[in-house]
Amino acid sequence: MTGSATLESLSVFIPVLLVIVMIGVPTAVRLMRNMRRTEGTVVSSEARQAAGDPGGAAYIPVVEYTYRFNGIDYTGSTLNGPYREQYARGLDPWQTPTSYEKALEVVSRFPPGSRCTVFPDLSDHSRSMLPMRPASARRPAIIVSAAIAIAALLIAMFAILESSKGLKSK
Repeated sequence: MTGSATLESLSVFIPVLLVIVMIGVPTAVRLMRNMRRTEGTVVSSEARQAAGDPGGAAYIPVVEYTYRFNGIDYTGSTLNGPYREQYARGLDPWQTPTSYEKALEVVSRFPPGSRCTVFPDLSDHSRSMLPMRPASARRPAIIVSAAIAIAALLIAMFAILESSKGLKSK
């Protein structure tokens, strides 16, 4: 009974998982492609001491940049992104205190004068978000995640086939 219960649950789980993957992945890709973005230019970048740090050992990366959206020039900063008030302390990577070395590592990706991708807030274009990592740095994580999902599906399908062979031989 245990083998057939497992087989039944797997035979329901796999099609549901396949539907989620087949619908979810293209939808996520389409949403990412449709996000309004624009090119910006880094004005300054520095590792700044975190506010409220009595010991002085915590820093945050601060990047200021300019961008043009719908024909209007704006200035943005990682200190005042559009969702700043919605983040709890510790969830926003730009505002999470870290060591001086790590803050410097982040700002080194944004040297003054370099180009950057900016995502303006669609309800208030004067506010924007700057991804901490460029898209090229996020791409390997997406590829690895997709490979793990495919491997999990193949393992589950193999388990179903093996279970069904075992049930047929009994």
